[in-house]
Amino acid sequence: MNRQRIGWRFGLCLAGLVLALANCKMVDLKRGDLGRQLTNVAQTAGKAHEESQKCQALKELTIAVEEETAIGGAIAVNYVSSAGGLMIDAQNPGASTNDLNRYLNRVGKNLAAQSARPNLDWTFGVVNAEGFNAFSAPGGYVFVTRGLLKRLQNEAQLAGVLAHEIAHITERHALNVYGAIKANQCTTAVAAGAAGELAGEFLSFKGALGSGNGFISLNDPKNLKLLTKLTDKVVDKITSQGYAHDDEFNADRVAVELMLSAGYQPSEYLKVLGMIPSDGGSFSNHPTNGDRQSKITAWKQQAAQQAKADPLSPDPDARDLKTVRLPDKLWATIR
Repeated sequence: MNRQRIGWRFGLCLAGLVLALANCKMVDLKRGDLGRQLTNVAQTAGKAHEESQKCQALKELTIAVEEETAIGGAIAVNYVSSAGGLMIDAQNPGASTNDLNRYLNRVGKNLAAQSARPNLDWTFGVVNAEGFNAFSAPGGYVFVTRGLLKRLQNEAQLAGVLAHEIAHITERHALNVYGAIKANQCTTAVAAGAAGELAGEFLSFKGALGSGNGFISLNDPKNLKLLTKLTDKVVDKITSQGYAHDDEFNADRVAVELMLSAGYQPSEYLKVLGMIPSDGGSFSNHPTNGDRQSKITAWKQQAAQQAKADPLSPDPDARDLKTVRLPDKLWATIR
């Protein structure tokens, strides 16, 4: 009887031990699964961080000319269509408005030829809007409003306005804005992954990250939505916040240099700055007119001193610098 009890107790203990060992094994398995899951999460997070860093590196890369022209053309169309359209008569080649645009392109392309990027396909146009404004887009697009042209007194003043916008392009100020927006959109698309509404963007940016130069073919029809999104964001950023003040000062300096290279009197550009509406208007995010005029005056003084020491340096005080009368017939078109 005692032996039976002992045997029964021993069997019970053995069964309990087996069950306990089984439970321990299950716990170990669960712990192993959890460990693998945590490892996978950590690897995924690490990869996402790496991809994000690659996306942010896009802003440091030089934008290919093809991509610049595509985004620039889209920005130009966006601005012109929202601002009132171009003053051009496609049905009547001999119309005075077309002559005005040809004149604007002659002056503008002469200035652009003196610039750091003379080989861009430069395009200049008059926007049918009464506001006092000028605008440029990457790829060589420059526009001035009808309202601004009405205020100008000579060709040198027109040259100063065009040269300032040319400088924004050659110094890649809008491209820098685009590069930052492109990098942020890449981060968003890569984080979203290959599923969902950003799947197309994900594939485009994955291709850009693997290209070595960050290139995206924005002319490809499959990237139309991405082109529209990037364009809207760039236009909104520039129109609502403007460029950095240093960018504006830099564009002023380059504008004066281009005017000198083309033989225009740079003092006329100072007069244009004085025409900017006191309430700021579309220039509300620019440096003050007084600050811009002061910096240009200081630069002119330095250039004059350098010209005295080096006869080959352009002299802003040279007597042969021109202002040039505006063509009355063409200006009658905008009045």
